Amino acid sequence: MVNGTVTSSFTVSSEQTLDMIEVQSPIEVVEVEFRNSNPYEYGLVVVSRLPLGSSCSRFNEFDVLRPAGGIIQVTVTHFEITAQNVPCTTDLPAVVTEIPLGSDFTPGETYKVLVNGEVTNSFTARTPETAKMSIKISPVDSAEILTLESDPPQYQLRVISRLPLGSSCSQFNGYNVSRPSESLIRVNITHLEVVAEENVPCTRDLPVVETIIPLGVDFISRQEYTVAIGDEKSITLLAQ
Repeated sequence: MVNGTVTSSFTVSSEQTLDMIEVQSPIEVVEVEFRNSNPYEYGLVVVSRLPLGSSCSRFNEFDVLRPAGGIIQVTVTHFEITAQNVPCTTDLPAVVTEIPLGSDFTPGETYKVLVNGEVTNSFTARTPETAKMSIKISPVDSAEILTLESDPPQYQLRVISRLPLGSSCSQFNGYNVSRPSESLIRVNITHLEVVAEENVPCTRDLPVVETIIPLGVDFISRQEYTVAIGDEKSITLLAQ
């Protein structure tokens, strides 16, 4: 902990890891957790994998950086063997890592989370008015892939979603991006809405929200990828 904030966690080297190298772990899911404490606190739950199985790889550590006001950078690593022709188990153990982010967040400001160099989440810091609201997946009207002129090509996802309880009882929160498999990208657009017990009168408008989500550059040329948005929509990305 540096100045009261968790910045790193590491595993002490052992005889099993002396001949291993440290590499970044493949990330499966990243979830943002909100704790209605005083002050409000946030954390991440990161699910990573050990790609060489439990016999040839070990979880190592995480590091957290805040290089800019609205950016949170997280690195998750593991150890894996370098020796050739070593039989490894075929299991791919899931490692669940809880990373506290503390309370240094400006209410109403949007924060973007990058894990191992890829954008995984975006969320809006809670205000006293939104602290008791619950997070819901937003209904999606449409989605399209945007290709940027870069080398290698960078891709973005443009999503049009709605606030189903109107502007007085719901507001945009952010998004979550995960890569459960090589060819599948899952995206959830989320919003905050009042809980039913509050009995708050809501406006009948259904505000439109446009969200631009970076999908990165980790794509193989001419290969098709499925981008699933919520539970009902999916589109195909054909890499250039």
